[in-house]
Amino acid sequence: MIDPAAPCLYRTELRPHRSMSLKGVHTAMWILFIAWVPFIVLFLFLGAWPVLPLMGGEALLLYALFRLNLKRGNEVETIAMTETELTVERVNHWGRKRSWSFQPQWLQVLVEEARGQSGRLMLRSHGRSVVIGRFLTNTERYSVADGLKRAIAGLRRPGAHAEKAV
Repeated sequence: MIDPAAPCLYRTELRPHRSMSLKGVHTAMWILFIAWVPFIVLFLFLGAWPVLPLMGGEALLLYALFRLNLKRGNEVETIAMTETELTVERVNHWGRKRSWSFQPQWLQVLVEEARGQSGRLMLRSHGRSVVIGRFLTNTERYSVADGLKRAIAGLRRPGAHAEKAV
């Protein structure tokens, strides 16, 4: 873990974007219910009442998936770098924490691109690697990679430590 007394040279938090809040999910579900009311009445009128439990099941499944999507938006990755250590701490949407630690002097920041898929942002050093920002867009991924590369380059530059102390 990073020493709290050591000056932090780089720090960022990565979070997935969610365009809909819980209130938005509830609003969308009400709109869907109101749109389904004419169909419910029609199916009842035609004597096709067994369709109603299926529609209700679909609505519950849709609501559960919306809620799971919102829950997954609670994931956070914190990247912090001092002169001697870079740590990545990931807290998943269930609250489980994982941490990785690297020496920044030996760290490689790689953006791997796969054909037809979004790329991966990877930190690698001494045979260990971790993929970060799985939920980022390509533009955001490159931006984080550039920021990390600049911070590491500043650390590797001769005399950079002396300049910061002055």
